[in-house]
Amino acid sequence: MLNIGEFARAGGVSVRMLRHYDQLGLLTPAQVNEVRHRLAQLDARLRLIESEGEMTVTDEIVLKRAEPTRIAAVEGTDADGVEDLFIRAGELMDAAGLSRLTPVGWFLPETEESRRFYAGFAVTEQAPPVLEIIELPAAEVASAIHRGAMPPSAAYETLVRWAEKSGRDVGAKRWIFLEADGEDQSDWVVEVQLELV
Repeated sequence: MLNIGEFARAGGVSVRMLRHYDQLGLLTPAQVNEVRHRLAQLDARLRLIESEGEMTVTDEIVLKRAEPTRIAAVEGTDADGVEDLFIRAGELMDAAGLSRLTPVGWFLPETEESRRFYAGFAVTEQAPPVLEIIELPAAEVASAIHRGAMPPSAAYETLVRWAEKSGRDVGAKRWIFLEADGEDQSDWVVEVQLELV
């Protein structure tokens, strides 16, 4: 048996990615020991999951229930620029000494005036007063994985086409950054979610 860090290294993936696979029900730990460290056995399923990741967008669209997510964020519009707002939110989180482990973007449906969005980070602790606390509601979502440089246009377009073919109405869009280390975006992994209404 391996702990989650050892399993991640052996499988060539991050701990965050393994936790995401667990949350999706794709790869769950064989055991959780009494000190709450996740233990898992190497499984051929990890190879299958990772081989799917060589595509820019997976062919599979996952329908699931997204749990409520609390983010500390800054609000913006198209004029502000998504990347600039994430940088600003990151600086404010750093200044407050808070973790910015999981970046999250929440894009509200467009209106005639503009498109509003929130760029921030998932939080469990109190956020500094300069950041707005936003509760992303629980929602049924259609989800696709994007690998590579931002923005994840192909994943978003795939989800929109699926929704149109399925006759589903969509609401807000979410970006959940699963891997986003450094300036080089070629290895980034982002889950794109469309809220279904």
